[in-house]
Amino acid sequence: MTPHVDYREISAVRGLLAGRWVLSALAHVASEPMRHRELLDTIDGISEKVLTGTLRRMERGGLIVREVGSGVPSHVVHCATTLAQTLDEPLRAMLAWKRTHWDAVETSRLRWDNG
Repeated sequence: MTPHVDYREISAVRGLLAGRWVLSALAHVASEPMRHRELLDTIDGISEKVLTGTLRRMERGGLIVREVGSGVPSHVVHCATTLAQTLDEPLRAMLAWKRTHWDAVETSRLRWDNG
């Protein structure tokens, strides 16, 4: 760990992405704009109330935008922002770390649990 890093800044980013459903919702809207109902049907286990709250927090944080589609009746779709797309590299780095080191994490957990 780097001693001169202000970890409060990292915690702020973690707070933006915190929540059980944020990354899942972001992954879905990053590939294509989706309606609320489509997200609800796609994200297994999420309730309508929780999805609504998650999307609102993501919109407030600049990760998604709501766009009113044309047509009658009009409909709203959720789209990933350019800002959200900049998370791709750091998230891939986290995934690479997980794939490289997760066996060590599991070994440590087992050793701790069997103490």
